[in-house]
Amino acid sequence: MSSWIDGELVGFDLEATGVDPNTDVPVSFALVQYENGKPNPEARNGIINPGRLIPEAAIAVHGITNERAKAEGRDLAEAVGEITSFLLGASKNGVPVVGMNIGYDLKMIDALNRKLFGRSLSALGWTGPVLDILVIDRHADKYRKGGRKLIDLCRHYGVSGDGMLHNAASDVEASVSVLLGQYQRYSELQTGGLTELHQLQQAWYKEWAENFSKYLVSKGKDPLSESDRSWPLDLATQ
Repeated sequence: MSSWIDGELVGFDLEATGVDPNTDVPVSFALVQYENGKPNPEARNGIINPGRLIPEAAIAVHGITNERAKAEGRDLAEAVGEITSFLLGASKNGVPVVGMNIGYDLKMIDALNRKLFGRSLSALGWTGPVLDILVIDRHADKYRKGGRKLIDLCRHYGVSGDGMLHNAASDVEASVSVLLGQYQRYSELQTGGLTELHQLQQAWYKEWAENFSKYLVSKGKDPLSESDRSWPLDLATQ
């Protein structure tokens, strides 16, 4: 019996000016189509001019300087429009979008659509499905010790991820490879359809968010915001 793993997938990743998807903007992107686990060589990726200064802390992470963004970067609105069109096409055809902590990337594109064009992704017709390797890992291997960054997941699922960090195209490759490893390891991914898996991840994320928020409060910190409790989009803005 064929499974979704044998069909088309779209890997998606952004590098950005910061860590807040509601206020920060991308400086690079990658969208890569996969078929039977093999990437289409005609990937869409590039540098984006964010139209603002890139903080030094962000440059230290992804290496894209202000000078490079201005010299090589595409117009922000143009890039967001292309990314959105690609995501809408995938959603219309039921093709899953794959990524690491991909709610961050989708929330950023959603916020920019609302700011630049006045409509949310949901209003434009986007409904998923999504496969988020971080959400899957937190649920399926809940009590594992150690980190859960992309490099940690690469090591845990036997993916050669060294040198791949914080480059949008390479992070997509690593994320899809991790997903393939997760599929082989967890029966829940093998038996469910994409719509079911999308809904399950929403429940898994909600459970994690509630528990993590309680943990933060127990340490005298603020609980997660409503936006951070929503996956893969900020439900309050849709």
